Amino acid sequence: VAVEGLRANPAPGPEEIRQGVAGNLCRCGAYPNIFRAAALAAELRQGRPDRDR
Repeated sequence: VAVEGLRANPAPGPEEIRQGVAGNLCRCGAYPNIFRAAALAAELRQGRPDRDR
């Protein structure tokens, strides 16, 4: 799902990431980590990691 979303939109914003994972229920409460990982993946795919790891 994430890879396909990044193919369709290589530079998603926070709201687009939220929409991309909508409908996928995570019972562990890891949504903040999922959002951060998706944003980092988008940055790395564009060759510009904008945040510290």
